Amino acid sequence: MNALILAMALGGLSASKLGPHVMSNPADRSAVAVLNECPRLAKWVSRAGEVTFAIGEFRVRCPGAAVVVRVDVQLPAPYKTSDPAADSADDYWQRMQSGLAGLDARWVDWLEGPNEDEALPGWTQDPVKAAWYAEFWSRLADRMKQSGFTPLVGSIPAGEPALRNALEPDSKNLFSPVAEAMKAKAYRWGWSYHAYSRNLGRNFCNELDNTLRYRKIRDECGLDRIPIVLSEAAMAAPGWLASGTSNEAYMQWLRWLDARAREDSEVVGIGLFQFGDKSTANDFDLANLEDELVAHLRSPPEPGEPPDPNACEPTDPTDPTDEDPPSGGSIGAGDGMQPGVWDEGSGCGCSTSTACSLLLLTPLLLPLARRRRSGLNSIQR
Repeated sequence: MNALILAMALGGLSASKLGPHVMSNPADRSAVAVLNECPRLAKWVSRAGEVTFAIGEFRVRCPGAAVVVRVDVQLPAPYKTSDPAADSADDYWQRMQSGLAGLDARWVDWLEGPNEDEALPGWTQDPVKAAWYAEFWSRLADRMKQSGFTPLVGSIPAGEPALRNALEPDSKNLFSPVAEAMKAKAYRWGWSYHAYSRNLGRNFCNELDNTLRYRKIRDECGLDRIPIVLSEAAMAAPGWLASGTSNEAYMQWLRWLDARAREDSEVVGIGLFQFGDKSTANDFDLANLEDELVAHLRSPPEPGEPPDPNACEPTDPTDPTDEDPPSGGSIGAGDGMQPGVWDEGSGCGCSTSTACSLLLLTPLLLPLARRRRSGLNSIQR
């Protein structure tokens, strides 16, 4: 009971759904500052289990928050539809093991798999590939579940996949094969989408095809009761720093995205891309936005009246007045850089309850309390 009182005294969760997507350096100062505000969700990319201690401390400090992990798997080459899907999934699962080293599955709420289309390029626009990918994910999700993890499927690129009737009359949404395979499972699962924007547009109707495309996927695939994580969110390539975007302009868009996500009960949280990577993804680095994000998490504005989706006219991709028209391809980080490299987790059962998290992490409670009394405000490695 003393452990429970101590953890609860560390503060409740933010009302915002924004949280950090942490890459490369789990002890990044700006990531720690944001994590200390107890976001509802935090995502880490793991290469060799180096995220374990940071996740443990976050669990203690912010009981009830969701943890997402993605393992940075470097495939020698993508799989092909001529490869058996189940064998390919087993191969991918084996390649994930080094990134899961030292991680107790009970600390992880959602475990992501392949990032966007790294495992099978083109699955979002090709029905044959989409069907293969459904078999792949069905097997991979079973492997995750057998090891105690809750799978988070998809990592869908921004502006993808092909929607219903997009390829030909009566064609299905190309996430449907994966969705149908997963809905047949007897265990809990979730899915993920990457909410990138080319120009930080806040026109609700236009963004239903891009940043908010997850709503159309949800509706067309019957996923209204399935948890979703916006596991990457950012200004698309070349990134907000390279484009010269001001802090206030970026925060206006993030506040807008947060408000829309808070309207959707299925959205667990948003992983803001990115913290910690000062090389490959430096133009997306959110260190300069640390103060604004901390202030937002402490006191997020109320979302206000939600937009009416019934008021939106059907979009015309040839209309030059569209604020952010679909491009027929993903609109994420681009330039060969893999944005969602550190992410996994899932929130079900004991792992999401305060009492269970504390029981699992009791060895960390007293050291954390001592550090707080001494005035330290960063995660120690």
